[in-house]
Amino acid sequence: EYDLKSLKWYEKQMPLVFDDELNFEKTPDYIFYNDVPERIRKYDPEAKVIMVLCDPVKRVLSDFLHMNRHNVTAQETNIFTMKVKEGLSKIHEYENLMRQSGRTWFDLFQTLKNKFAIAGVLKSFAPVILRSAYSVYVRKWLEYFKNNNNIMIIDGTKLSQEPAVVMRQVQDFLGL
Repeated sequence: EYDLKSLKWYEKQMPLVFDDELNFEKTPDYIFYNDVPERIRKYDPEAKVIMVLCDPVKRVLSDFLHMNRHNVTAQETNIFTMKVKEGLSKIHEYENLMRQSGRTWFDLFQTLKNKFAIAGVLKSFAPVILRSAYSVYVRKWLEYFKNNNNIMIIDGTKLSQEPAVVMRQVQDFLGL
């Protein structure tokens, strides 16, 4: 059972809307939290979920630049390449351990709960890369929302290149 006190607090953060209006909430990190799809489904079984996913490689670079936004040296040198190599090396270590134990990335995600892709938790750049492993995260959301067709996944590149087309699709999805 989810924490009703937290739910009441959360509801108070939302703007007041009339019955014929929709309320939107945008939080990019929800995709990474293992318990959020279930909590949303319990709160409102008819909730509509829209995910905008960008190119995984561009997302890793974007995270790196954001993490180093005040470090001009990091942005001008080959630190990104070094970080990616270190992160991939760590990911290969995890992969080998998982093969030996017969586990999958989804198992690891389930075990580590909300710490799977949080920078600093694994003391590596690996979590930054793992945040682009969308299939691990989206799988959990599909468990809760695919059967009732209440989930829409948007290609972030298409959204930026053809916003009118994508927004028409969003309107159709929302029944507007």
